[in-house]
Amino acid sequence: MNLEKLVQQAFNAVPATLRGPITFSLKRPSAATVTVAGRASEARADPRRYEALKLTGVDVRTLIFVSDTGTEPPQDAKCAWGGHVFAVKHVEGIAPSGRSVAHFVYIGR
Repeated sequence: MNLEKLVQQAFNAVPATLRGPITFSLKRPSAATVTVAGRASEARADPRRYEALKLTGVDVRTLIFVSDTGTEPPQDAKCAWGGHVFAVKHVEGIAPSGRSVAHFVYIGR
C-alpha cells in the first residue's frame, strides 16, 4: 500500500469533528498574503512534545496536514479550527522518502 493511501485511511479514521479542510493565511506587511490550503486531522495531544517546543501555557493542538500544493504553512499563519482562531507555532515535515508528504502543524491560541 502506498503512503498516500495510508494517509487517506488515517484521515478517514478520525471523527469528522476533528478533521476537514483548512486554510492557513499570513499577511505580511511588505508582500502579498501567503495562503496554504489543504486537509487536516487533529492528532492526539503530546504534552512532552509541547514542553520541548516551549508551547506550554497555551491552548495547543497538533494537526496532521496535507497541503493541496505541497507547501507547508508559514510560522504565525492564522487558521480556524474547532470554532477558534489559532496561529502556527511550529511545523515538522513528514518525509519518509526525503520529500515531505504531510506535516505535523502545531497550532496555538
